[in-house]
Amino acid sequence: MTLNPKTLALTLIAVCAVAACSRAEPPQHEEVRPVRTIIAGQTAGTVGASYSGEIRARYESRLGFRTGGKIVARLVDVGAHVKRGQVLLRLDPTQEALQVTAAAADVDAARSRVAQARVDVKRIEQLLARSFASQAELDQQRLALDQSEAQLRSARRARS
Repeated sequence: MTLNPKTLALTLIAVCAVAACSRAEPPQHEEVRPVRTIIAGQTAGTVGASYSGEIRARYESRLGFRTGGKIVARLVDVGAHVKRGQVLLRLDPTQEALQVTAAAADVDAARSRVAQARVDVKRIEQLLARSFASQAELDQQRLALDQSEAQLRSARRARS
């Protein structure tokens, strides 16, 4: 049996029209899951009172990494017994390498600021000796030198 194209087109249009007229089902609400509870104990003073709580292990260890990063390998399973010094996870070294590079650049920049501040102090001292600068300008340049040296010390510590 062969259908001509006109009959096929009319059949397809009729099916689409019937499908469009059907009612949409109302959205399903999320299923409410019951909570299992256990009565830990009752005393004479407990009159219908209920309390929420949290069950935790007796001994907990708050271990973590000093730096953040993407975990590339987990070497132990959750709940496994581990020994002191045992490697638990491996982090992607890319982020650490970028931080080291940035810290080195910060040290170089701070070193340059210190060198510039020292030159500025010498220049102001010479101008002050010839009465072309004021004592306030010299004090301001010395303060800028002190700040630059403090930034250099901070950058060196951050690099370590």
